[in-house]
Amino acid sequence: MRERFSFSCGYCGVSETEVGGELTVDHFNPISAGGNDDDSNLIYACVRCNQYKGALRPESTNRDLQQRLLHPLIDDLSVHLRVHSDLYLLEAITEAGKFQIRALQLNRPQLIALREKRALMKMLEQRVEIAETEQRLLLKRLLERDEYIIRLEARLRQSTQNEPDSRY
Repeated sequence: MRERFSFSCGYCGVSETEVGGELTVDHFNPISAGGNDDDSNLIYACVRCNQYKGALRPESTNRDLQQRLLHPLIDDLSVHLRVHSDLYLLEAITEAGKFQIRALQLNRPQLIALREKRALMKMLEQRVEIAETEQRLLLKRLLERDEYIIRLEARLRQSTQNEPDSRY
């Protein structure tokens, strides 16, 4: 199951590495509400999201108004949620997205800080990649320049050897 969720919380995305250990297993539809242990009902979740979700039952929410908990493996979360590019807040696109953010408290300060850190790391990785590409291009140009200088020096030696001796 951990692999299926990429070792991260299915609700907020925090990883085992970031929390320093394994996460918990949440029953999307709680056992107390008739849920079972089928893989499709099990969500790998951090302790905090598991607590906030608690015994919330997906079928007890109003699906007509989209006031329902989103299943991370079934629902396309990008249809319902997006990250604000400057503030790193999770924003709702739909009513179901609003419900998800509110129910699981997905804009808690630690998650905002985590989203910002991830965005900054991604930008840093992109900058490093650009710098490495530029470095490779510069090294290639230096090699080409060195080869050009070697050819010019060889031509110069050859032309001076072919010149008649001007002393006579």
